[in-house]
Parts: sequence; structure tokens; C-alpha cells
Amino acid sequence: MDEIVKKIAALGLPGVILVVTMAATGLTGAAAITAALALLGGPGGMLGGIAVLGLTGLITDALAEVGLEDLLTAIYCQRRQSEPHGKLIEEIEGLSLFDGDIKDRLKATVTDGCGCYTVVDAYLTDATQEAIAILERVPG
Repeated sequence: MDEIVKKIAALGLPGVILVVTMAATGLTGAAAITAALALLGGPGGMLGGIAVLGLTGLITDALAEVGLEDLLTAIYCQRRQSEPHGKLIEEIEGLSLFDGDIKDRLKATVTDGCGCYTVVDAYLTDATQEAIAILERVPG
């Protein structure tokens, strides 16, 4: 049952985006669909709009599968390795859709690496884990 709900949610968001874009065009019927798809597609036209809606469905499906907090944790684990921590902390503070608890956990991810090991360990091979263990034993 949960899988069905996730698939319906993944299909529903692109539909909502299309309907809202159609309403914004001020047109009706086939002209509204054509204009909305062209607007969503930008320089790609109607085909680009269809691609945008398809990509939105895939992203929604992935978010329903993984969960938004886990996805954000994985993103910030990756970004903390190459970007200044202060910049990432400011970015997290600017996330207005999230409560303080999620922001605090994301900040801990950036500053301490909390949560990174559980997200990253799933993708490490045995040889990589052995190399990490050796490097962690090196003093300094």
C-alpha cells in the first residue's frame, strides 16, 4: 500500500505543476497545454516541458523512497568535502521550509560529519573501508 501511495504522489506533483502553469497562461484547452509545456520547457519548447515534468516525477519518486532529510544529509555530506563550512551553514540557515531540529542536524552534518558515515557507508567497498580504517589510525 505504501508503494502505491508513493507512486501516486510521484505522478501527482507533475500534474499539479502542469495545471498551475496552464492557469498562469490565461489560455484554455489545447492552447493552455501547449503554452504551459513550452513555458516549462524554456528553450527546449514543448519537448523540454515534457522532459521537465518527467524529471519532476523521478525526483518526487526518489524523495518518497529515501526521505527528504536523508537526501539532504547525503548532499551536505558530499558538499562539506569541497565547500567552505561557513557557506554551507549560512545556506542551511536560509532554508525556510524546515524546522530548527532538521537545521541543527544538517549543521552537525556539515561541522562534525554526523550522519555522513551511515549515508556514505552503504556505497563503500570493503577495500575502501579498510583504507579508511588505516588512515584513521595514522596520528595527526
